[in-house]
Amino acid sequence: MLDDHPDLDAVFAASDLMAQGALRVLQSAGRSVPGDVSVIGFDDLGVAAATTPPLTTLRNPVEQMARTATNVLLDELEGRGRATRPILYPAELVERASV
Repeated sequence: MLDDHPDLDAVFAASDLMAQGALRVLQSAGRSVPGDVSVIGFDDLGVAAATTPPLTTLRNPVEQMARTATNVLLDELEGRGRATRPILYPAELVERASV
């Protein structure tokens, strides 16, 4: 991507692990983060705070999502199935040093 787009100045990765990989590639290419390129991940499941630089990310409310999924599953298993609508959970921006 850097070869095709040398003016690349930001990366938004679908996960923090992918963003961590982008940080490594950018470093290997001599690009500084956040000086040359900003990088943002998605999840905030632990790796984001441990990268260099610490990764700005969007945090999913994973515990709340798991709780809801468990309740829906238990309702189904106990015969109390209910029509479920899509549930949207807001992501929270966690600002760190990669932007």
